[in-house]
Amino acid sequence: MSDQGRLPPTSPDDTGAGAGGSRSRTGTGANEREELLRLASVVAHQLKSPLASVQSVLTTVLGGFAGPIDSRQRWLLEKALERCSKGVDLVRDLLRLRAVDRLDDETLGPVNLVAAFTAAVDEFTEAARQHEVQLHSSIEVSDADSAWIHGDATLVREILGVLLDNAIKYTPKKGRITARVLLEAGGGHETAPRLGVEIIDSGIGIPPEGYEKLFQEFYRAPNAKKLAAEGSGLGLAFAWRAVRRLGGTLEIEPASTGGVRAVAGFSLRP
Repeated sequence: MSDQGRLPPTSPDDTGAGAGGSRSRTGTGANEREELLRLASVVAHQLKSPLASVQSVLTTVLGGFAGPIDSRQRWLLEKALERCSKGVDLVRDLLRLRAVDRLDDETLGPVNLVAAFTAAVDEFTEAARQHEVQLHSSIEVSDADSAWIHGDATLVREILGVLLDNAIKYTPKKGRITARVLLEAGGGHETAPRLGVEIIDSGIGIPPEGYEKLFQEFYRAPNAKKLAAEGSGLGLAFAWRAVRRLGGTLEIEPASTGGVRAVAGFSLRP
């Protein structure tokens, strides 16, 4: 089997997620980032309710429920709501990132990867259409009823959502995204068959020097900032933590399409 279509190898350490996206979790730099992230999540928790309240008030006023507003006022309120919504999204991403570290093993159980994949693709089909990007999906597992992994259904859908969202966001109009569920038999140092989701886009790609930083919190590649000004830089950091928390692997590497190939691999549940 070619590299495209193979799942990233499992690794006993915690150094990263495959050849395309290695990341060290040791050293002073990593410890400092963890402490800053912890403090940021504390602040985010305190901001969650006030931001949600402001967002609700702005929506109410824009809806005309507080009386008529003129075009200039509407423009200002819409701008305020847009910025407020970005703040709400950032708070959500920070809290979601920290929640992975506090995930209780007792809440984990069997998750059907085909079902989670189908739900994620359905959720992002409209976004792909609006962005004028072709999204093609396939299930290359002979028996979907046996495609079970150990995890949390919501968490798995969120992981796949991050990968699909990035593919759509950073693929120009008329581009193409292929997403598939695949099964790879064990072999070599692999001890058991593995399930995975592979997403390949024809987007802007990632500069070579960017792969080492992909899973760092708040990192965004320079070309990504130019194409999409908004973004927290927390999506892939969350996906990486979440996949590793479920005992899986996440690999991001250049694709032959000129874009990116992302593969999340999971051990098949016995």
